[in-house]
Amino acid sequence: MAMAITLASVGKNNIRFRAVLDGTGTSATISTTGATPAAGNNDILFQLRAAGFNGLLNELCLANANGYGIIGPVLTAAEAKSLWLSDHSAGTGAPVTLNSNNQNAPTALTKTTMQVLPAVTWVVDVGIDGSGNALFTVTSSAATATGACFIDIEVPGQIGL
Repeated sequence: MAMAITLASVGKNNIRFRAVLDGTGTSATISTTGATPAAGNNDILFQLRAAGFNGLLNELCLANANGYGIIGPVLTAAEAKSLWLSDHSAGTGAPVTLNSNNQNAPTALTKTTMQVLPAVTWVVDVGIDGSGNALFTVTSSAATATGACFIDIEVPGQIGL
């Protein structure tokens, strides 16, 4: 299986996954489509709907279909990073603008917290899948069987965090 990502907790504007290595691989994904996740992976919108939560995280998950701020439907990789990592740099070039006043609409912060402490570095990046939905890739620096971390995705400053 490589790495398994399971739900640890969910709230209206925050969600926590636990990534655990099994000694055979170093990556797994977290999608935002609402579909039942494949073995070892997970999906934010699926978990929010299962828990009955409807907040800004839902809106961010649906940005590919509905748009968000002045971002129209069908996300680019830079827009996905802006929405989910609060990275407004857009790589090279101008920052991603989220509303007509050139101010940033609420976006999510994503961070990792080590749970089991071997010499493993954890990285979370966000791109897009073939349909333009945001897709998180969680990667560890080593395929050790004891490695584990939490992936926290939250919208800061919102009620229900």
